[in-house]
Amino acid sequence: MKIEPEVTSVSPNVSALGPAPSSADWEERLRRLLSWASVVAVISYGILLFVLFLISGSREPRIKELALKHYPTVVGLPSAAAAALFIVLVLKAAAGPIEFEVPGFKFKGGSGPVILWALCFLSIVAGIKTVWGLTYIP
Repeated sequence: MKIEPEVTSVSPNVSALGPAPSSADWEERLRRLLSWASVVAVISYGILLFVLFLISGSREPRIKELALKHYPTVVGLPSAAAAALFIVLVLKAAAGPIEFEVPGFKFKGGSGPVILWALCFLSIVAGIKTVWGLTYIP
């Protein structure tokens, strides 16, 4: 009696590790990875600038004087831009594509994140301007 092994066909999309991810799945994973990498890069950039400011400010008093005199411009605006980028990237990574409508306009695709970034940036700058003159009175 001869026993022959049973041969089954394997789908081309199935490997020993399971089904191969679809093209859209890879794109989504890559998009999320790049979004989080951008968030980490923005945070690292902010920390690096702060450290460089501390080092150069202690060596060069003119830089320290300029930064203190124009603090909202030197530190506030770049921080607002980084914060707006952080908000947009986290929302996009968590919720997917950013699309919204304003009466008369529809923002989809690449325009959604750009408009949302601009709105976040302007609102953060307005908030900084509003509270800038406040003083602490114990």
